[in-house]
Amino acid sequence: MNDELRTALRELVLAAGPNWSTAIENCLANSKTEILAIRPGDQDKIRTGAALGGRPLMAPAFDWPGDRAGQRMQFLLQVDLKNIVPPQQYGLVMPQGGRLTVFRSAQILTMPDKDRRAFQLTFEQAAPDNIFTDHIFADPPSDSPGPPLLPALNFSTEAVWSLDIERLNVETLGYALPQNFSTALLHWAQKYNLYTCADGYFFGGGRHVEEEKEICAFAAGGISWDATRARDSHYSHLTALKDNWILLARIKEESIFKSDTRGEKKISYSDILIQKEDLAQGLFERAWLLSR
Repeated sequence: MNDELRTALRELVLAAGPNWSTAIENCLANSKTEILAIRPGDQDKIRTGAALGGRPLMAPAFDWPGDRAGQRMQFLLQVDLKNIVPPQQYGLVMPQGGRLTVFRSAQILTMPDKDRRAFQLTFEQAAPDNIFTDHIFADPPSDSPGPPLLPALNFSTEAVWSLDIERLNVETLGYALPQNFSTALLHWAQKYNLYTCADGYFFGGGRHVEEEKEICAFAAGGISWDATRARDSHYSHLTALKDNWILLARIKEESIFKSDTRGEKKISYSDILIQKEDLAQGLFERAWLLSR
């Protein structure tokens, strides 16, 4: 935490006074969660298996994916899972290695959340005698319509403490903090998270994640989600599956990819969610990607 954040929190606690200072401290302590923050890497060094944007490392026979409109997708993320170890608090089982590559449609914001043609996730498990040594940096076909490659960014992961905004909000309401202090605390927490994991993170929670779990449970069943339908008893079998889903990664695109979008609405972040049993078996083709 930098000095500016420390000062802002100290001022908030002092302004609240002794009657609320303990409640504020408890709210923050109860909402802490450990995540793997995405940290920009050294662009001058050879990539170590973690990249956002640019050109993916793929097998020579790789066929660049296209979306439902026939436009080539944009390469978003590639990571070797041997570098991604979930914090122990999550108790997750996942492959010990293998390369996960993620593509998404440039038009994903205009596509239904249940549309699997809006994204593509592929997983390659390296054989002991072939650690992807035959792979090359792939370029999209020059005769295929679509947007340019996203800017390239190598990255590493680092365990940091974050604040679960949704849990913090619940805890704050539970303590019945005055509205002005509750709002100020949420704003401070958002700044803290921006400081700790501005480029995104693996695992953990965050704003809208609980709703996104429901969306994925519906989408995997081919059903469009909305709040009314989610409360309808006819769809209770889908709502019950919500907690099977976890956030695998949140990529904060607005802080990474600052390229010209030609007047199109920018994506703020993209979330990758997967069911726990699918993660354990490496069935990433069943995962879901939501962009907002």
